[in-house]
Amino acid sequence: MKIRTFLFLFFVSIHCSFATESKDLVEQPNLADEKTFKKLETFSKVLGYLEQNYIDRLDNEILIEQAIKGMVQNLDPHTVYLTKDE
Repeated sequence: MKIRTFLFLFFVSIHCSFATESKDLVEQPNLADEKTFKKLETFSKVLGYLEQNYIDRLDNEILIEQAIKGMVQNLDPHTVYLTKDE
């Protein structure tokens, strides 16, 4: 009888752990993630527009690093972004 109870509880706990993990895998992204994605999409479109229409040749890496530095610069004096070279 003790073995049956043990096996029953064992399989129930295994089932519950799989049910919890599968729920996490299927969970939909929240609204904040969607808003962030839309903003990043806008950033990407502007970058693409500049690449195609700016009179001089642009270096995407420099533009993106400058955008990140500008974003971080406006937070507080202790938060900084360092490039690989820095």
